[in-house]
Amino acid sequence: MFFTRYPLQTGKVVNILYEDAWLMVLDKPTGLVVHGGESVREQQTLCDQLVGYFPPLKDVGEASRPGLVHRLDKHTEGLMVVAKTQESYLRLREAFKNRTVKKKYYAMVRGNVLEDDRCLEYALVRRNGVKKMAVAPSHHENTKASCTYIHVLQRWGTKTLLDVQPITGRMHQIRVHLSHIGHPLVGDSVYGKKKGIHETSQLLQAYSLGFCHPQTQVFCIFKVAMSLRF
Repeated sequence: MFFTRYPLQTGKVVNILYEDAWLMVLDKPTGLVVHGGESVREQQTLCDQLVGYFPPLKDVGEASRPGLVHRLDKHTEGLMVVAKTQESYLRLREAFKNRTVKKKYYAMVRGNVLEDDRCLEYALVRRNGVKKMAVAPSHHENTKASCTYIHVLQRWGTKTLLDVQPITGRMHQIRVHLSHIGHPLVGDSVYGKKKGIHETSQLLQAYSLGFCHPQTQVFCIFKVAMSLRF
């Protein structure tokens, strides 16, 4: 195990919290795109930089997203696991599919969330192609079941700090669910409103990640301290 700070060409810094022959666990900074796509042009991504750091990664998983078994939005910071071998890639992908990976987030939302604990179960559907999601009407086709647990950590009247645990892993799931109940993320320019210093940084941090190591079969839990500024 080792800890290193890997400087990216973008000026962003990735903290590699753990690395062995099969995988690495890193702390992605906010503002960094995870992988390329139609909307990404001439921008260094996390995948680009990781392949530069570990060239064999280019042969692991999908060519467009080498080593990736999950992702975080550009403006979400926090923990990610990256597979370094094809065997690890397949086993970690299966773990995410079977929902045995445990993820927790800190989220600062607008308004006063009244219930201390709540389970948000709303089916989601794609809107505007693949760029945006929405809670789907019950009769809508092509919906995806989704579930998110939220727990209130602290209230300030105009905003609330939540501990969030997504049970499913749909695109934008946390952001859509919180917006749907009237408490969008502070700084979410798509599902909420942009105000003040948080116009380019939504206050969402993946602070805990637990999974079964694909080689040793030991369940590992990684955590980082809260870094949200509010």
